[in-house]
Amino acid sequence: MGNPFRGMATFNIFVTDLAEAKEFYSVLFNQDPYFEIPGYMEWRFGDYSAEFGVRTDRAAFGTTRGLVYWAVDDIDAAITQLAAMPGCTQVEPRTPRGNTGFITASFFDPWGNEIGLIKNPHYEEIRKSFWKKPSWWPW
Repeated sequence: MGNPFRGMATFNIFVTDLAEAKEFYSVLFNQDPYFEIPGYMEWRFGDYSAEFGVRTDRAAFGTTRGLVYWAVDDIDAAITQLAAMPGCTQVEPRTPRGNTGFITASFFDPWGNEIGLIKNPHYEEIRKSFWKKPSWWPW
């Protein structure tokens, strides 16, 4: 199997107070979040419209370090690949995020680092809009 990771799609951090985090990051990024639901908000910015999400769902458990979600074309194949890796432990099961095509999952590697996987329709739209594959490109 080839490398299933397309690129960084979303970076999430975990906080205990969403309102304080919204105020802090809105000032830092000089914009309000473009997307909000209870327990989660998200900004898009930068040259490639990178997504930055703030969540409360894990902060209560002491998980406050960041989590990068890597875009994958086939999330089920990526889950299967990571599940077969020695020392990997699934943290977040395959989780559809509403009915918009977003699906996430995550694993701990053998050293305790969390690897996020995401099927992200936004990522594909942005990728296609910024980069056209040259005819000579090998893959």
